[in-house]
Amino acid sequence: MSSASGSQAGSSGRSASPRTRGPSGATRGSAPWPWLLDRLVELEVRERKAAETGASDKVEAAPGVGEEEAVDRREFLQSMGKVTAALLAAMSAESVDIVRHLEASDLGRGTLAQLDGTIERLGREYVYRPLPELMAEVRAWRLYVVRLLEGRHTLAQRRDLYALQGWLSSLLGSLAFDLGEESSVGAHYATALQLAGEAGHDGLAAWIYGEQAYNAIYAGQPERAVALARAGQELAPAGSVSAVRLLAWEAWGLARTGDAAGFEGAMGRAAQAFGRLTEPPGRTLFSFDPASFPFYGASSYVWLSQPRRAVEQAQRAIELLDAAPADWPGRRVNARLDLAGALVQLGEVEDACAAGSEALGIHASSRQDFNSVRRAIELRSALQPHRALPVVRELDERFDAVCGDPGTRFS
Repeated sequence: MSSASGSQAGSSGRSASPRTRGPSGATRGSAPWPWLLDRLVELEVRERKAAETGASDKVEAAPGVGEEEAVDRREFLQSMGKVTAALLAAMSAESVDIVRHLEASDLGRGTLAQLDGTIERLGREYVYRPLPELMAEVRAWRLYVVRLLEGRHTLAQRRDLYALQGWLSSLLGSLAFDLGEESSVGAHYATALQLAGEAGHDGLAAWIYGEQAYNAIYAGQPERAVALARAGQELAPAGSVSAVRLLAWEAWGLARTGDAAGFEGAMGRAAQAFGRLTEPPGRTLFSFDPASFPFYGASSYVWLSQPRRAVEQAQRAIELLDAAPADWPGRRVNARLDLAGALVQLGEVEDACAAGSEALGIHASSRQDFNSVRRAIELRSALQPHRALPVVRELDERFDAVCGDPGTRFS
């Protein structure tokens, strides 16, 4: 994330010292080297002219300067030339040494590439792997990068390591939220954003804003989600997955506020951005696939109280997600919960409970995350007016058996 620092050039805190004019118009209070070099060149030129015309070997003295002082000046110039040559040689050696230090690094040739590959793998596994197990590995890799930062590396490598730390910290924030551990989410994302700033990585910052927006929607904070999504759009590289996701999250948040026109407009822009993606969609946290549109559309139309459109979108999402059931277990659960919510609005309570029960069954038999529990709680609340029906009571009992106390966290 990059932001204006608010400081102007020249406002570094150093106060300007009084400036006076030096010999030959040089400014004192700044470096006197231009004046000194001019005087040395002038004296050398005069000396060479005197040698060429057969004049005395002595440098002509300035008015009021005696012969002895002129000889002293000649000796000074000769010694100055020797010192200058030695100084130039020393400075050249220093420059070479500086480059050597800049290139010194404890990182192996392929270390950064391997870490990039590890983060890509973690993104692929995020959608189906048990969250506590994944969190333990992400934390281990983040500690490993900390140790790398304590060693020697180039400035460019340091920026890359900061970016890697940022991605890992963002993953920890998302994992904490999906596990229902909201108390630690903010610290992980704050660290990730700071690292993105240090690395000068706007794409990473945009991704983090997207994750925060996504979580805010699940947490029932749609206005905050919209603000975060729009902030991220200012940083997201054109043609990136983040650009698509942030528009989708803006649309999703607007739907939850009840803004139907805003939702349609933002989701339309997301579809256009999706069409400009240069990378093929994949089943990974770091991608955005075609199933995402009906998936987010279903819950959006439930929130907008457009149940028939919600049913249509939910059924389409279920069809696409069930084609690869092992890849998106959490989405398969939530798409059915959206279908159930739409059916409740249509008054089809028995069918809603059947869809809800199917969702809980998938949740119980696959990778679990607390987002599905949050959505199941919403369905349970929507069914409360029908609590006298046996089918609703049965779903309540199934919820208790599968999810337990909603305050319980996965461990």
